[in-house]
Amino acid sequence: MHLVEVDVQGSEKHSEILAHEGKDAEFLLEELVVHLFQEFYEHSLVDEVTINRSARSTPEQLWYDIRILARCSHSLPAMDKHGREFMELTLEGQFSSALTEFFDIVEVKLVMITTLSADRVVI
Repeated sequence: MHLVEVDVQGSEKHSEILAHEGKDAEFLLEELVVHLFQEFYEHSLVDEVTINRSARSTPEQLWYDIRILARCSHSLPAMDKHGREFMELTLEGQFSSALTEFFDIVEVKLVMITTLSADRVVI
């Protein structure tokens, strides 16, 4: 079981995703995240999707901080350091590409995969 943490900043000049506002926008992104994880993991449970206006925002350009936490599992053997780094880079590209549907600019700040020990896994 893996804990996957993703931090992204997105900017939009034309308010498309946040026209839905708050929880609706978060739900929409959660659905996208679930589909994205299905490409790489057998099971995934999204624990958190939050969208907050960033301090980086200006009147001309709105920026949002997006945080995603999920627990994912697959039947493949445990990943070594190189496999984990490859998966993190792959997910970074997938998130960047997928989120450009909603934002003019997407900056993936963090994708981190942590292996959870059996005693830390609660679903």
